[in-house]
Amino acid sequence: MTFRAPDVIEKEEWAIPKKDDWYVKLTATPNRLFGENVLVAARMSDQWLPESNEVPVLKFQDRG
Repeated sequence: MTFRAPDVIEKEEWAIPKKDDWYVKLTATPNRLFGENVLVAARMSDQWLPESNEVPVLKFQDRG
């Protein structure tokens, strides 16, 4: 079984659209880490059992 084609695929070089409105809005979003409570509420936690009957409670201070 061949996993890759024998031809070489050239890498395309694209200019970064740094002055376009959509790009400026996209890069202005800050990165931040969320606390475990936020991950549980979003069902993204790997420490919370999915079959748990407990209800996660978030407070205003649970920002991460």
